[in-house]
Amino acid sequence: MSSTTLLISSNIVEDICIVAPSSIQPKQQGILPCYNKFLTYYNLPLLNNNQTIKSFLDYLKSYKFNHRTIFSFNPKLGEAHIYTPNNLLLLNSHQFIELYQLPTYYNLPLKSQNTTTNLPLNLNIITHNVRGFNNLTKKQLWEDFCLNNNYNIISLTETKLKNSKTKFFNTNNFTYHLANSDTSMEGTGIMISNSLKPHIHKIQKHNGGAIGINIFFKNDFKFRIISVYLSSGSIARRNETQTKVIHWIQEAQRLKLHPIVLGDFNIDNSKTKLSHTKSRLINFLQANNLYDLANHTNNYSFTWHNNQSYSRIDYIWCHQPLIPYLTKFKLEEASTTT
Repeated sequence: MSSTTLLISSNIVEDICIVAPSSIQPKQQGILPCYNKFLTYYNLPLLNNNQTIKSFLDYLKSYKFNHRTIFSFNPKLGEAHIYTPNNLLLLNSHQFIELYQLPTYYNLPLKSQNTTTNLPLNLNIITHNVRGFNNLTKKQLWEDFCLNNNYNIISLTETKLKNSKTKFFNTNNFTYHLANSDTSMEGTGIMISNSLKPHIHKIQKHNGGAIGINIFFKNDFKFRIISVYLSSGSIARRNETQTKVIHWIQEAQRLKLHPIVLGDFNIDNSKTKLSHTKSRLINFLQANNLYDLANHTNNYSFTWHNNQSYSRIDYIWCHQPLIPYLTKFKLEEASTTT
């Protein structure tokens, strides 16, 4: 199981932790413009003149500044904002500017003065290959494990469930959204804490292979969580699922939703040629600004093993603008739980 906070899982559970911290500023900063709040954070001399993104970056360069800078812009007001590491919550009506886009926005003025206080948003997202989920004791043990660890969005893969067996699956703590297989041999689903139910806006299913859920929060935090199980036994089913998930991601990007794609890809990317059809979805993710969080955090642990071999076939991929909110990623052994 792997975890970030987001949080994610496999027979090893992967979890991600994405935390959007509070935006409360020290009182002495008053209503300083964002660039002077940034300079205050790094103990650099404040500026008296108005700044654009370009002029501010030039100023930082004069101090040999080598920390990461994160900008957003408001398309209606035509102004930009720079964030401090302790206050990364996206401003209302703003969009993050990705690194390769910066030159396009060099002349935007840095004018925002964020005086609002935003409550933290904490999401613990995990992915876990349950190897069948039709045993009530196993299901209860897993729910207890998720409650004890405060996991609130859980990708389940290889569920091996039929629709007729899941009519009364929901509990007092979790709601299950499942994409079951007709053969009950594969399948995936997203198990979500009931406290998050009001934030669900749309659910899409591809039987047996994928499910996507749009989850919206305040301050334009809008996610599309996609859980996948790519078939290891049928090339046709695998290709259909890859095509569907790619379409969902493209749609999410058009709608300004942040995609998070996780689950069992049944492929070890380090051992498979990129030209292989099995790698089509992974190739698309890499080309469209999504990060493999294990690689991003230099975590090279395996997520699957038997007596003879080891591999990493379970992944969590996260849209680049969410990376600044990532506070932790881990792989956790979950075989004692399911």
